[in-house]
Amino acid sequence: MIKKFEGEHEFLSNLFISTFIHNGIKYKSVAHAFYSLKCKNLDDRIRIREIKDVKEAIRESKKVPIVDTWQVECRNVMKELIRQKFENPFLMPRLLETNEQWLGDGKNFVGEILMEIRDEFRNKSTQVSRSCFTKVEMFRHPDLGGAP
Repeated sequence: MIKKFEGEHEFLSNLFISTFIHNGIKYKSVAHAFYSLKCKNLDDRIRIREIKDVKEAIRESKKVPIVDTWQVECRNVMKELIRQKFENPFLMPRLLETNEQWLGDGKNFVGEILMEIRDEFRNKSTQVSRSCFTKVEMFRHPDLGGAP
């Protein structure tokens, strides 16, 4: 079980600085994106996104009006942002290395989303491995002119 996303597991945190692009816009972290996207006003979104310190960005986002449907949309938005973060070729393997460990402290849905994303990536990875293996076997199959 990995309850706290700090030290060697800091990369799991939404506060971890890992630049990625969402809808054509560059964000410094999942937290920057999440708290920026909840802002109703475009100027507030830009301002929150550009704050360097992630904790300050979170504080500032609490001072502005949020999107009316945010409570309904927030989990899906968070999942998409976390998925995009872990598409990074340096972070995805680290997430997969957590194996079947429970992630998070159960106080919010971040750990749950991380486990869902981990399972998605594991399934994609398995499908790619199987398809590569099948193609190699087909190439080597005697009936196809390959070596036995």
